[in-house]
Formats: sequence, C-alpha cells, structure tokens
Amino acid sequence: SARPTRHTGRHHRSVWPARGLLLVVLLVAVTGVAGILGTPVAARSDAEYAAQAMVAKAEILAPLSDDQLVIVAPSRWLLGLSKRSRVLGRFQHVHIDNPSLVAPELPRAGCKAELGLPVDGKLVLFISDNLRNPRKGFDLLFAAVRRLAVDAKVNLVGLGQRSDVPEGLRVSFPGTISDEGMLARYLSCADALVLPSVAENAPLVIIEALTCGTPVVAFDVGGIPELFTAESGV
Repeated sequence: SARPTRHTGRHHRSVWPARGLLLVVLLVAVTGVAGILGTPVAARSDAEYAAQAMVAKAEILAPLSDDQLVIVAPSRWLLGLSKRSRVLGRFQHVHIDNPSLVAPELPRAGCKAELGLPVDGKLVLFISDNLRNPRKGFDLLFAAVRRLAVDAKVNLVGLGQRSDVPEGLRVSFPGTISDEGMLARYLSCADALVLPSVAENAPLVIIEALTCGTPVVAFDVGGIPELFTAESGV
C-alpha cells in the first residue's frame, strides 16, 4: 500500500496500547517545541513546520486518555512550555535532570600537551556538529573571536563534525569523541566551553563541562540558565 505522506490520527490510532498501559515521552530537542506550542522557536522558517506539527501531534495523541501519557523533560523551561500546550497540557509532567559523566582530576597544561592541543594562550571548546545551523550561533562565536586582539591567542577546538577552518581563526577539529573518558579529558583541558546557541533546551555538554570544572559561556535562552550559577558560567 502507498506510504502516507501526512500523519493523521486515523493512521496512528492502531499503534497506541490499550487503556491501562502508561506511555512516557521524553522531550529533548528544542525543535520539538515548535510542534508543542505551534509557534516557531527562533527562525521564521520554523513557522510553517510548527503549525503543521501541532496539528499532526494533536491528531496522533487524541485517542489517549489524560492519565495514559507522562511528559518528561530535562529543563523546567521546556516542561513549562509543554504544560501550557493545547496538545500536551492535559497529561502528567515530570522534570528529571540530565546525568553527567565522571570527571577526572587532570592538570590543564599537561592535558593539553597529551592531546596535542595548543599549550599557548587560551583554549576554548565548542561543539561543532552542524556549523551551518543558524540556531547554533557559530557565526556569533567566530565573529566575537575575530574582534579580540591578535595577541589574545585564543585557540578554538570544535568537537564533533569536522569542518573547514573559518578564515582568520585558530581552530582545530579533533572530530567526534564517542568515548566518555576522552570527552572528559577534552573538557578538563579547556579554559572555557562556549555554547553560542540562540535556541536550546538543557544541553548535556554544559553539565559535563561544569562537572569537569570548566566554566561555561552561553546565552540566556531556553533551559540554559537552570544549569549554572554566576560562579560557574556567564
């Protein structure tokens, strides 16, 4: 049979369990917020998607009773949006903090040399999974570093997807770090983690950096303010 091009309540009605069984949904990605409230998160291009997503999700969830779904989110900000949603507001909501990794006790200078990172100047870490995503704000990070004096010696290190080095900047891309212990070493080596996103939920990497004793620089958006105090980030 032909594959449906649009999700409808009729198409999905049969996948839900019988009454008496409980479903748990974890809200993580900020893009999902558009479908919760029916409004764009950050970019104007989100508007059409947001409206379509909200209609589709309302139809899909319509067969469920109020006590058959639990909404879980790692930030109170996102949980609040969900509670005010016309689609999800009727269900139970629970906030659960993201877990972190085990932080090693490493001296920064020795750690940098061991990983082949620049030992002169400051080492600023960022997550480089998609440099072209406007929500991630990498253009703002690179523009800010370019405004610094040449002798500031700021070395950027992007973990994740490799990319071409932005012109006029000292940037290295070690690639994706899948080992938790190695990720902790990179975080411990950094003088700061910068998360320039203009739309976020509660990024796990912020919690991981703070666990490693590395200060964080990020915008006051989404659930980010819940993750640190003035002593641990700005």
